[in-house]
Amino acid sequence: MFGFIVAALLAEFALNLIHYPFLWLLPPCFYLLERFPPGDFLWVRQFLQISDGASPLGRAKMLEGCLPGAGLSFAAVPSVPAFDLPHATFKRLLQNYLGIVGHRLPHTHHCGGSHVVQLDGDNSHHIQVCPMLGRGKLAHDELKNSLAHALLACGVASEVRTEVRLSARGEDGVGLTYNGDLVYFLPDGRRVLLECSRLTITQSSIAGSGSLAGPSSVLNLLRIAENARRDHARASAIVENDEGNTLFIPIVLTSCGGFGPSARAFLKEVFKTAQANGRWAMASGQPEVLTTWNTFYASTYWNMRLSVAGAVMDAHVQNDILLRDRTRNLVVVGRQPHPNPNHSSYSSVGRPRRGVTAAPLGVV
Repeated sequence: MFGFIVAALLAEFALNLIHYPFLWLLPPCFYLLERFPPGDFLWVRQFLQISDGASPLGRAKMLEGCLPGAGLSFAAVPSVPAFDLPHATFKRLLQNYLGIVGHRLPHTHHCGGSHVVQLDGDNSHHIQVCPMLGRGKLAHDELKNSLAHALLACGVASEVRTEVRLSARGEDGVGLTYNGDLVYFLPDGRRVLLECSRLTITQSSIAGSGSLAGPSSVLNLLRIAENARRDHARASAIVENDEGNTLFIPIVLTSCGGFGPSARAFLKEVFKTAQANGRWAMASGQPEVLTTWNTFYASTYWNMRLSVAGAVMDAHVQNDILLRDRTRNLVVVGRQPHPNPNHSSYSSVGRPRRGVTAAPLGVV
């Protein structure tokens, strides 16, 4: 990785020599110091030293943290509702970002119905991918809804629909349907279909992915997730049946808010449209959106908003799952209420039937 950085710097220096011949008079070290302060080199060296000695998961989490958008939750100013995070959610968010388990091990986890799992060792990060309480769906919807607001606020489309069912005919001639996350139309009439998904970096997700191979391993995981969305049979049929009039764009973010290549390219076009429509400055172009002092422009606000949305909701539901586990793990030593909320012990309907002796005549 360090060799790649040095090669890139030397290539940039060579190109600048063509345009600025006077640089020949300066030693290369002066150019490098001006282009990258010594602190940056020290940071890169320290990063490489730590990552070399880290576990595969630790290294993957470090690489995830270098992705564009990752960790923007920690730069959010909590003066507007979108960035106002409860303390417990912020703590869990930080634990997810650093790859910390965040709960005692071993942990008894109630994973649906009567299924009980002991979390320890390789499955210690299961809470981050647990489907209980709708964790994945809620985080996905938060990202999807925030993206819909971004498209409207930036003037990309006048109308955006979410959870849209599209129809097409498959290769075998049989009709099929595909539920798209977001659909809107461009001014030239083309239809845009966006599919949002999130990738959680855990021990199981990096298994066999070559996380030790190089600095682009996590980025490759995002590319694999994007290609899997593109290659989906139903999504491909929707695109092919429309004869090039449908654009399918996968929007993949990591659980900590890092943008995949497709998401980055798409958002660049969104922000170009915002500039062209006079919606680049948030205060004048998007006055209905509450912003903070570090989100003056469409790119800074919506990058942060999209990065925060799914990551924060995910952390919030993870806390709810852990609280549910802690409650269910309490030692019960006495009688518990009847599971039917309509049951009452004092009602004749609610009481279990017993042998009843008729009262003497005249006795109430």
